[in-house]
Amino acid sequence: MAAAALPTAQASVPCDELRPASLDFVLHADADELDVGEVVEVEAQIVHTAGGLAGIPLFRLAGAEPAFAIEDQDSSYPDVEFVRYWLRAIRPGRAELQVSINFETSAGCTDAPLFLFRSARSARYPITVRGDVRAASTPTPTPTMLPAPPWRPESRATRQPTGMPDCSRQRAMRLALLAEIDRSLGQTRRAIAPRRVSIDRLVAAVRRSTACRALTPAQTSAASPRR
Repeated sequence: MAAAALPTAQASVPCDELRPASLDFVLHADADELDVGEVVEVEAQIVHTAGGLAGIPLFRLAGAEPAFAIEDQDSSYPDVEFVRYWLRAIRPGRAELQVSINFETSAGCTDAPLFLFRSARSARYPITVRGDVRAASTPTPTPTMLPAPPWRPESRATRQPTGMPDCSRQRAMRLALLAEIDRSLGQTRRAIAPRRVSIDRLVAAVRRSTACRALTPAQTSAASPRR
């Protein structure tokens, strides 16, 4: 019998190595010095120095605060090529700007790549905002507003309702009535001696009266001066 042929080992397929992407940054700004209130454009160009492709970038700018405020941003997303920032100077000082990126790349073999995320960052880029740093760092005192006093209605003189008696006028009329009675008593006291007690009680009652009451027509006519 013929011997069975043994299977031969298959030759291994060579792997073309794939390395993660390596990036470099080139930063540029419109001005290296500016005044408070001015806007500067900062751009970061990203260069592929080695490795495979890079994509789906997430950009971040560090070091802008407190001298700058980010007003707008633009980038090459989803490609990894550039990112731009428009910064407004809000405070004197020196800013050290740095751009960082988190991106997707691949490694392993070209026929069967393994996808992963890596990070890279640029060197620091200095920009100066002109002005007195010490004066800007001193906080401006804010006046404290005191609470307003509770509202109270203005006091106004109460007007006498129409139809109500005028107390001051009644008192004057009552005094005139008493004077008239005293004069009459001086003239007729002897003639009406038997009624003296009743008249004295009437006078005492009028003097003790302090309430504000309306006078009768008879009292008003009696208080009027005689001619």
